[in-house]
Amino acid sequence: MDPKIAKKFQALENQRNDLLNELNQLTPEQLSFSPVPDRWSIEQVLYHLIQSEQGTMQYLGKKIQAEALPRAGLVSAVKSLSLTIALRSPLKFKAPQRIAPPQQPPHYGELVREWENIRQSLGEFLEVLPRERNHSVIFRHPVIGYINIFQTLRFLQEHIAHHIKQIQRIRSAPNFPSGG
Repeated sequence: MDPKIAKKFQALENQRNDLLNELNQLTPEQLSFSPVPDRWSIEQVLYHLIQSEQGTMQYLGKKIQAEALPRAGLVSAVKSLSLTIALRSPLKFKAPQRIAPPQQPPHYGELVREWENIRQSLGEFLEVLPRERNHSVIFRHPVIGYINIFQTLRFLQEHIAHHIKQIQRIRSAPNFPSGG
């Protein structure tokens, strides 16, 4: 694996592990708690993150089979930076319908196993990604369009960070269940 990609992937893994270590301390009641009926629970947030990464992996798997891919240029870089700024802002965004969480997401343990499997697949993909494709457009983000693998990994990390803030808001709700 390219050393720069390996560093970004390790940061992504550290972020996921830190989040799961924190969530492992919560009760099933806390994980399924929603502050108000139309808001997501922590399990639904996790499900959304997993669906997003799964969709990313499916797209990467198809795109890598292309014989030639154009190089990501300045427009991709600007759009990627704009997405990072948006995800770091206090703004809230509506999830694309195809990755919106179900009313009853899978049990927390199943979510953790599924995320582990997807991350393992991402690591395996990055291991075999030819270096000459590092700066090629390899992923099409639903809002900003085509970006390279570095920008894709940054998106995944910023996306999780954005939803960690959401999890913190859920946990700080006045009616959040006490631990037990």
